[in-house]
Formats: sequence, C-alpha cells, structure tokens
Amino acid sequence: ALVFGWLSNAGFAAILFITPRITGARMVGEQMAWGGMALWNLGVASGLASVYLPSIAGDGLLAEFALPADGLLLLAMLNVNGAFWRTLLASGQRVPYVSIWFFGVALLAVMGAYALGAAAQAGATFINLDDTVVALVYAFVARIIVTYWILGVALGTLFYVVPRSAFNALSSGGMAMAAWLLWAGLSGISGLGALVDTSVPFVVTTIGHVGTILLVAPVFLAVITLATTVQGRWSLALSAGAVAFAVVSLTFLLATSMLEAIGAL
Repeated sequence: ALVFGWLSNAGFAAILFITPRITGARMVGEQMAWGGMALWNLGVASGLASVYLPSIAGDGLLAEFALPADGLLLLAMLNVNGAFWRTLLASGQRVPYVSIWFFGVALLAVMGAYALGAAAQAGATFINLDDTVVALVYAFVARIIVTYWILGVALGTLFYVVPRSAFNALSSGGMAMAAWLLWAGLSGISGLGALVDTSVPFVVTTIGHVGTILLVAPVFLAVITLATTVQGRWSLALSAGAVAFAVVSLTFLLATSMLEAIGAL
C-alpha cells in the first residue's frame, strides 16, 4: 500500500506534472496517461485485495499481488511510459534538464523490474520454478524498485522543485549529471547485494554490497548541488513552502544512504 498505493502514485503525478513544464511541450497522449493511472489504481486495489487470498497471492517482498493485478500494473506502466517518451520526443530537446534523465531511467527500470517479478511468479505458478530462484528474483526486484524507482523519482523531483522554489538557477549542471550517471550505474549493481544465498557466488553479492555503499556518492552530489542552489535563500527553509519540505527530504535521504552503506558492510 505504501510503495504502490502512495509513493508510486505520487511519483507518476510528479513525472506527469513536471515533464511538460521542463520540455515546454503539452503532454502527448494525455488520455493514455489518464488510462494508465486508472489501470494503476485498479490494479493496486485488486492487488491489495488479493494479498488476503493465499491461493492466488505471490510470496515475496513487493511481489504479493496476484498475476491479474500484475498485468494491470504493467499495462499502466506501459501507458505512462508511452506518454512520457512521446512528450519528450515531441519537445525536440537534445539534452533535456537533469530531472528528465532521472524520470526516464526510473520509468523504464520499474517496468522492467516488475515484469521480471511477474515472470518469476508465473514460473512458480505454472512450471514449478525453484523456490530459491523465485525468492532471489523477488529480492532483486524489491531492491531495484527502491533504488531506481523511488530514489530516482525523488531526486528528479527535487532537482525541479528546489531551484524553482528558491528562485535560483541550479548551481552546477555538471554535478547534477554526475549524480545521475552514478545513480544510474550503481543502482543496478546494488540490486546484486540482495542475492544472499549459497547458490549465488559470494563475489556477486559482494559486488552488490559495494554498489550499495557507493550509492552514497550520487546522493552526496545531489545534496551538495541542491544545498548550494538554495544559497542566499535559506530563510525559505523556515517558511511554509516547498524549500522546507525539500530540506527535510534531503536530510533524511542523506541519513538513509549512510545507514544503507553501513548495513552493506
């Protein structure tokens, strides 16, 4: 309910709100996006109901929904991806603002990860796929959803909200793109750290843990870039506005990345 009902709805809302404003192009396929969100909420509602029916529910973190609900969610993600990429192509921007880079990878990654999880559930249901393999896939998918989807949308949204609310230009586009590159590369590697089982070579899991530790780097770059963007406007952090929320968000983001790195040790 938290990840799919709240955070993902908020993420889709942020992407569909911010993308036309950054690209300067009206949302292409707006009806497709509307349909996607209707399918998403129908899928979440039916999925939450299916959790209480063990005979059809999945068995894994963020993978408990029944296959029909998975199908609705995947179709919804395909619709939102279609609206996003069509709008980006229509804008004609060769090098979009950094938020678009975060959103694009996040949308593709969450759809791919969820499809992988649904395929594992189908394999367990119809061809008796090994339980260990299914559990490892579920663990990998859960990590990818957190690092690529939730973290990616959060960073993309913050890179839009903070400069706009502080009435300052982004302090360093280079540092922002470096944060994106590190996040895009390390998030996938971090997923390997979830493959904790004797059937998985120890070196693979270790590489995943190293990726989790190094994810501190893009978070630090993002926090530093956005903190310097607010320079001269810190009084806004004490007002009832977006900057105050962003400062709290960045503080918790930095703390969480440090805790995740320590946990990976």
